[in-house]
Amino acid sequence: MPRYNHLVTIAFSIVSDDERGEDFTPAMLKEGLFARIRDLDSSTEGVEWLEAVGAPCDTYEEEPLMLSDP
Repeated sequence: MPRYNHLVTIAFSIVSDDERGEDFTPAMLKEGLFARIRDLDSSTEGVEWLEAVGAPCDTYEEEPLMLSDP
């Protein structure tokens, strides 16, 4: 049975001191993403997750796993 790999995106916000966001740090990105996850997890039915992600941006069929012979 084929399996598919889907690229999905999710938006989150970050507050910074630079108009272009050129002062982002990995810690700022991580905190912004975790805050978004917490907000989405507060949904009682999880519908917000589906709405936040939407349709895949790209999809390709996964290659079947090849098990090597012993």
